[in-house]
Amino acid sequence: MEEKIENQINAIGAKIDIIESITNALLSSLCGESNLTEKDAYSFAYLLENKIKDLKLRQEKLTKELNI
Repeated sequence: MEEKIENQINAIGAKIDIIESITNALLSSLCGESNLTEKDAYSFAYLLENKIKDLKLRQEKLTKELNI
């Protein structure tokens, strides 16, 4: 596999890990297992939104590069 594509796949994996961590923190807070401030919740929501947008752009770029 080309190094460039491998690096892109690894970057996507890292972003997925971030999204999973934020989702787990939000779910934990909603279930009463931890306390997040309202400010933290908003910050997490915006981070999720940004990461998802970035993943969509990376997916589109990778799809074009691989001619899929």
